[in-house]
Amino acid sequence: MPLHSLPCHESRRLSRKVLAQAGLAVSLPLAAAPDALAVGGTGCTYFPATPNGKLLASGTPAQVDAALRDWLDFRIKQAKPARILGFARQATAAEQAALRTREALSILEGTPGATCDAGPLLRYAVGAGNTPVVRYLLDKPLGVEPAVDKDILFQCEGRPQSTDAAPALRRAALAAVIDAGKADVNGRKNDEYPIRFCRDPRIASLLIARGARLAIPFSGSSPAQNLVEDAVLAATAPMSRGRREHVETNLQRVKLFAAAGVSTKIGAQVERRVKWYCHEQDRATLGEPDLCKELAGLVQLTPGTLEPSAAKAPAASAAMVPFAFPAPPPPKPVPAPLEAPYQFPRGQTPAPAQSCSFMEAELPPDTIVVVAGGYAGRRLPFQIDQSGSQATQFDIAVHADKPVALVLGAYDPTIWSVGWSEGTRIVAVFATGYHRQAVAGLPKGTPVITTSYEPRGACGYRYFNEGASLDSVNSSARQAFRRNATSVYTKARGGRIEITESTRPLQGYVTSPDTPPESFRDRAAPQAGKPGLQDAQARGILRPVAPSDIEVVRAHFRATAGQAGPPRPELLRRLEDGYVVMKPFAYPAGLFGAHSSAFIIGKGVAPPTGSPGHSTVVDLNAALPCSGVLCR
Repeated sequence: MPLHSLPCHESRRLSRKVLAQAGLAVSLPLAAAPDALAVGGTGCTYFPATPNGKLLASGTPAQVDAALRDWLDFRIKQAKPARILGFARQATAAEQAALRTREALSILEGTPGATCDAGPLLRYAVGAGNTPVVRYLLDKPLGVEPAVDKDILFQCEGRPQSTDAAPALRRAALAAVIDAGKADVNGRKNDEYPIRFCRDPRIASLLIARGARLAIPFSGSSPAQNLVEDAVLAATAPMSRGRREHVETNLQRVKLFAAAGVSTKIGAQVERRVKWYCHEQDRATLGEPDLCKELAGLVQLTPGTLEPSAAKAPAASAAMVPFAFPAPPPPKPVPAPLEAPYQFPRGQTPAPAQSCSFMEAELPPDTIVVVAGGYAGRRLPFQIDQSGSQATQFDIAVHADKPVALVLGAYDPTIWSVGWSEGTRIVAVFATGYHRQAVAGLPKGTPVITTSYEPRGACGYRYFNEGASLDSVNSSARQAFRRNATSVYTKARGGRIEITESTRPLQGYVTSPDTPPESFRDRAAPQAGKPGLQDAQARGILRPVAPSDIEVVRAHFRATAGQAGPPRPELLRRLEDGYVVMKPFAYPAGLFGAHSSAFIIGKGVAPPTGSPGHSTVVDLNAALPCSGVLCR
């Protein structure tokens, strides 16, 4: 039976068998030719490390052409395995030409989806700066015209690194691509432009000379608003310290873009970065002592930006203490104020307790609204309400350039412990949740609204799950502050959320001792979890189970055998680590999972109040004494 009449899967299986019998391996495309340059000689060898990859990087056009023709000849033979045994019809000339064209394009453009795809060959030659081979690949190699990757100009950084070349060589290679009309200097990749992506000034100058647009848009998350500001940010970035070449490269970019007509007026956010960089104490030891002096002659800065401050920053207030973030232990006081709480204009007062929103006039005009929260924070060993649920705590650290209004939301009873960096102003907080919410760490007088479902609040309730989008939280932001949220933070690690809306360096956080988290503890409620059990034991309400208590349980189950079967062995083992209830008792909150326990309620003792959670309970006063997962 000829191969072309077999089912597809049978044809592929027989093709592999025929090739194997002929001494060829599908994964070794050029293994049959003694002078061939194997592209996948070991199966999936990283292409730039193979002979063909190296040839593209350093060979001549003639050498590359010869290797590609050997490669193509073998691919054509590989594509027609049935001819080896001579039981397939002879292909027509048109079919042979079409096959040759298809295989040639597959080699030159890369095979999409192939496991060991080399990718478009042109990008390796460009990355290596091999301009003669680049020109060969652009001039109908193998008699075909391969498509050129529309992102080819983003090869300016020399990727992949194993074929990296000096920028001067890549500049010439990219010029050949542009001059052949195969690349758009204003093309985009993931909203990025080559003129910004290509950091080397020599390549940037090529793009400018070939008509690259300089007035490109910048995303709202970037402090930079033009190419000059972008280069200044890169030059003064913290990661650039001690790397003179990196700094000088970006300084050259500043000069290049300024000479091309990009505005040298520096905005406030970028200016703050420059001020920080040039005022750093050990700047002279970082390897770029002349950067600030050169920037002074290149860009327009507010007078005094590059001059040392005449007065030191104010010392910290005795009213403030360090905010231990991420470590939770209570900190020791430090001497002096970092930042006074926001003072409302005269005649304007914070929202009254019964109000559900802050009036627009109460907030500074440049206030940003930030939403943060989650289902629950980290567990605390006490309660803050009468819900019977264990309290949780979120630590919220805020580092922002503009005044911040917070919307905080959680399901469980939650204390929001707030800290902030020097220069950050928290102007108001709206906290909402199913159970009670409390805000700690703010100076007295900071306006706060809290609302919940239990206890019932006047403003309803809301909480925010991880992954909440801006659209989903904007209704809460508008309810509280009459404006949309700027950002949302719902990824908490150990109950800690760091809100960063600033480009200035972070020196640490402070908080106010006026309202510590412990102040919200409900003293009327028992301690939660295991501490609550230990407290009840200390007060003589509970005692540890003794072996004699296990025998009493066995006897009770025997006495009620008609209604309750014998106790399971695992139930008795669980009771050995539990407690005997001897007096009226309220289960502490939080007896779930690893925090659960086991209880034997003694004869004549009333059933405890509250919820045992996941705990096992044996009531010696009941005909069906056992409740909990181990009773079934």
